[in-house]
Amino acid sequence: MTDETLAADRLFRSHRLRLAISILDSEPAIWRVLDVDGGLTLGQLHQVIQLSFGWNDVHLHEFAWFDFSTANAELGIAPDMKLRWGPTGNDYADLDGPVERFDENDWSIDAAFVATGHTQIDYIYDFGDAWHVVIELVERGDDHEAPFAGAVALDGRFAGPVEDSGGIESFSELASVLRDPGHENHEEAASWVKWVVGPMRSYDPDDADLAALNAKLAAALGPDDPDRDAPPAVRALFDRMPPAAAAAEWRAYAQRYGAFALDEVDTATATAAMAPLQALLEAVGAEGIQLTGAGWLPPSVVHGLMVELGWLEDWFGASNREQNTVPIAELREVAHRLGLVRKYRGKLVLTPAARAVFDDPPRLWDVVVDRIASLKLSDAERDALALLTLTIAADSHGGVNAHAPLVVRGMSALGWSVDPGEAMLEFEIYRVMSTPWRLFDSLGLVPRLSMVEREVPAHTRAFARALLAKLPA
Repeated sequence: MTDETLAADRLFRSHRLRLAISILDSEPAIWRVLDVDGGLTLGQLHQVIQLSFGWNDVHLHEFAWFDFSTANAELGIAPDMKLRWGPTGNDYADLDGPVERFDENDWSIDAAFVATGHTQIDYIYDFGDAWHVVIELVERGDDHEAPFAGAVALDGRFAGPVEDSGGIESFSELASVLRDPGHENHEEAASWVKWVVGPMRSYDPDDADLAALNAKLAAALGPDDPDRDAPPAVRALFDRMPPAAAAAEWRAYAQRYGAFALDEVDTATATAAMAPLQALLEAVGAEGIQLTGAGWLPPSVVHGLMVELGWLEDWFGASNREQNTVPIAELREVAHRLGLVRKYRGKLVLTPAARAVFDDPPRLWDVVVDRIASLKLSDAERDALALLTLTIAADSHGGVNAHAPLVVRGMSALGWSVDPGEAMLEFEIYRVMSTPWRLFDSLGLVPRLSMVEREVPAHTRAFARALLAKLPA
């Protein structure tokens, strides 16, 4: 095939193609049938395949056309690779070989099939586990059909192989264990799979979940902006995540739980959310509070706040010394950080901003939202704050143990690392997350560690949605 022929065949052809994609050597066969726009690039087909099999787009991949006429299985002769397509970049520099790799974003799906003159191309993902996907052209729409855009899954069986499960043979053994609740390794296998697929979805080896797949395909490739309702900070996060997996997963999560719904805050909601902070500000009052010689709140004030806020049952000790009563110490600290209180001549006093709003919960709510949104944070802390706020806005689960795995997954998807090429470890993400978590925790908006089984209240979710709308992109 001449270079001139290849160049001509690279022309984008936008009409419907019906593709059958299947995992080579899977038993039972794992497959999908999809209609796709033939004008989509191979790079976009990569996204479709990742979504179709529930993968996370965290390994290298490549498309190829093999000439099977040169193969001889009995003699162990593999087919010759004639064409190959993939991403460009340093990650792929070591994979160069005698067959030139074309940029997958320069070729349409239809052009790739035309260039081969055949009805099969192949996709290899994760060169360690070596997932081999066979892509067969089943049908090409004719010129009389209505224009077709995006991709739609028509049929399919079984969930895709779990990421990093060791290849098709290892995955087959894993799937057998998952299907047998009585197997001695079932609990361990299920726990590992839950850890790999993440906290946002479940995994059933027998469920292709075409409805969820089509929702993700529509968001990724449909004509409508999938993030039209998302606040600017969230749109910026999604734009930085790998589109084939992480962004689709987070987008579906946020939409499923209505994280972007923003209602006008009423007095009852603002009063409930601002109760701890308002109690402190009212205790300080117009005259201020004389601090102890060591600069602490008086014991009577500390104990009175603990009683008023109903925090005694979730703390230990006498709860009358600020230095030993962390909830009150942290509440005061965050009020100071938000510019609502300050020390002046041995007293704790309200700032002008606090004096204007401390007895008006809706106005106090607005001030707190604006000031958290404008806090000086590191880039990593700002991402962690946006992710944490999103998880609180979307869900109703309890303490830090419920939200931290989601934030860890999001920070990993955003590519945060300690050193170039070294992903940030889970404990390091927890450390970065501690700053934004303390904002919610200190304001009494989320359950403390002793309260992990309690749900985050509705007023906290409303506050998180309001904060999401104000966070800078």
